[in-house]
Amino acid sequence: MYHDPVSRGFITGYSAVTFIVTFPLVLLGPLGSLIRFLLSLPILGLWELLNATVRDHLLLNIVPSLYNIWNSRVYPPLESSEQMASMQKATTIRLVHILPDLPGMALRVQICTASRDGSIYDALSYTWGSHFMLRRIIQANNSKFLITDSLYRALRELRNEKERRTIWIDALCINQYDPKEKERQVAIMRNIFQNAQKVYVWLGEAPQYLGDAFKIIERLANADSDHIPSICAENSNAWHQALGELLLRKWWSRVWIVEEVALPRESDVVIRSGHHELPWAIMSRFLKKSDKVPDLKIDRKILDFIDLLAEIRSPSYAGPEHGLLTYALRFRHRVAVRPVDKLFGFLGLLKSDISTELTPNYRKSRLDVFIDFSLLNVQVMKNLSIMTLAEACPVTGHSWAIDWESLTSRDWKEYDRLDSYQRHSDLPNMFWNGGLLYSDIAALRSYDSAGSLESSCEISSESWHGQKLLLVEGWIADTVAVVGPCFTEHDLETHIDSCIKFAGGPWTELTGERPQAFLRTIVGDAWREDLLIHWPSQDTLDRLSGRSTWVKGAATTRGAEDLGARDGKPLLDSERTLAQRREFQRRALTYLCCFQRHFFITKSGRFGLGPTSMEVGDSVCVLLGSQVPLILENQRRSWMFKGQAYVHGLMDYEGDLKHDIESQKIVLKEFKLS
Repeated sequence: MYHDPVSRGFITGYSAVTFIVTFPLVLLGPLGSLIRFLLSLPILGLWELLNATVRDHLLLNIVPSLYNIWNSRVYPPLESSEQMASMQKATTIRLVHILPDLPGMALRVQICTASRDGSIYDALSYTWGSHFMLRRIIQANNSKFLITDSLYRALRELRNEKERRTIWIDALCINQYDPKEKERQVAIMRNIFQNAQKVYVWLGEAPQYLGDAFKIIERLANADSDHIPSICAENSNAWHQALGELLLRKWWSRVWIVEEVALPRESDVVIRSGHHELPWAIMSRFLKKSDKVPDLKIDRKILDFIDLLAEIRSPSYAGPEHGLLTYALRFRHRVAVRPVDKLFGFLGLLKSDISTELTPNYRKSRLDVFIDFSLLNVQVMKNLSIMTLAEACPVTGHSWAIDWESLTSRDWKEYDRLDSYQRHSDLPNMFWNGGLLYSDIAALRSYDSAGSLESSCEISSESWHGQKLLLVEGWIADTVAVVGPCFTEHDLETHIDSCIKFAGGPWTELTGERPQAFLRTIVGDAWREDLLIHWPSQDTLDRLSGRSTWVKGAATTRGAEDLGARDGKPLLDSERTLAQRREFQRRALTYLCCFQRHFFITKSGRFGLGPTSMEVGDSVCVLLGSQVPLILENQRRSWMFKGQAYVHGLMDYEGDLKHDIESQKIVLKEFKLS
């Protein structure tokens, strides 16, 4: 009935407890059995009536909170209120001493305070586990303390027989019941992991043949690529199963592991499974070569993770171009118990002061955190690129703020709308997004409708229906007069014919101003005769095909035929004439610009391409910080963002915008975006 492991764990646990407690009633005969049955009904019946969201809230928030309340009595204070008020960042942390393994003694630890800098300790990177109902009891500071089964197994393996081991573990070293303490400790996570002597990556119990697998992996990591097949031929594929099981562990999907592995030196990170160990550097080198290993398949997201770690660790890495937003996008698939950790979990990767972008705050709702992040990103980056992404993403109720929880699923192996944007044709190709995601149109043509002036924004002192309003500056450049056809199917020619009629065509001559404006509009004014002959790339062809299948560059479906490959020849075949290749390129660019967009005409007679949600009467606005016009709907006391647009004649500001604003040739208006 229940497919999620948390619910199954709860029902199984409750049923077991009910059975044990009520078993004596069976001795009373049929009446006792009836009473026993009735006792089991209320909680199980109520549980079934609850929807998945309520059950998740109960098991992922309320139940762990009860555990945290119980555990909080053990903690010595970290800082006084005076210290917290006087210092920007915490200078004190807690450390755990895992006491020696003595015969007949339970697992024992001591939790003590220590200096953030100068202390000698290791750190643990692990996954808490999904069974929040199932807890193990250990002795912490001579008191009972509840921890997850995953952590219990890690502590048991890391415990020495004769001497204590000092280690930093988030679940033990941070009072999870104290949100202020969590905020201050998360803010220094960079220091904690950079100062650790070693970071142990705990991947759980060892699968069968793991010892052999680690030996083979080390040989392959240190071997030349040419020797890999011969090394593999010497061994059976049994080690594949052990490695595959290890790579399926939930640790790989967590948000926090990015910081925990990227911040320490690579040589200080050690993978631990059972009693087997392997240096992270060895595993990383092996995974980069894994495509050379016969019959071995590694999840693409793990390989991407390894590549991103190498990029972050590179001495030449200057940091993310778009600050925290870059990491939030790159690692958006990763799983977090608290949705806000999809942002807080990457703050330690920023070299600059985190207060310039976002400060950890676990007392705010997730939506408030997401809204604050969008606002702060616009203020720090001084552009509206994060807002343009909102057109393709679920939002918080504010048209300009991305809901990072709803953007991705809880299974990090599934893909989201932004993946669809990059891989398929579910979403329109963006005219501009500030370089946050690859765009074929933006790669061919850069726009500058706001004269490269930076945005300045703030939150309005007013609210609209309880929502915060984002204040930005710009001007209304035009108004949508009529909205034409929207290209959502793969029949490109039929759509273009409809747009031609809608625009007043067909025209006998194509050299006139109107037909030329039309031709430039449907290709986003990005077409040029000297377009590189190898454009579009195979990746772009894959995106263009959408639900179609492209094999080795050959068109095999109707979608491909609509782009000009009707004769069955490969789309990029060298036998094609230059004219044929140019015709195909023009069709491909038309497809990219028009797909999932309305053709429309403004009151001034301009042609444009706009979002599917646009309507007659919407305003075509140029906002400072956006390089393309935006479609906004006037809601009397506020404006709603609908999406970006191509509007012929408005894509590049002609003149000196700064001077024109100062001379009041252009009068800026304040827009309150809801």
